[in-house]
Amino acid sequence: MVVIERYTSNSPEETRKIGADFGSKLKSQDIVLLDGVLGGGKTVFVKGIADALDIDEEVTSPSFSILNIYEGLYNLYHFDLYRIDDEGEIELLLQDYIYDDSGITVIEWGKKALNLLNRYYSVEISIGENGERNITVGVHGI
Repeated sequence: MVVIERYTSNSPEETRKIGADFGSKLKSQDIVLLDGVLGGGKTVFVKGIADALDIDEEVTSPSFSILNIYEGLYNLYHFDLYRIDDEGEIELLLQDYIYDDSGITVIEWGKKALNLLNRYYSVEISIGENGERNITVGVHGI
């Protein structure tokens, strides 16, 4: 993976704006693996991506549904793999979406899907000493 950008966010609003700036660069069939601690701002970042895709629907965490689908400039397939550890099950879940030429796939807890993909963006969100969010964006195979 090659790091392409680093950001620091001091509020959920800033995290959402960073997500929107990032989202404006995405195109169909892009895959984003999103990782970080619980409560780190992963879903807030996805809300920013949704803003960039002109999605009007409120984006919520798919922690229990595993997948939320939103329609906009592209379909946004928003996965949360927190509760799934079986790589075969993850592959079955993703297969109908990651090759869809009208969609962008964002996977929270995305490291669980690393072995299944050969090209993706990686977004890591960590929390700094003063509560700030440190956001690192990388690419692999793109």
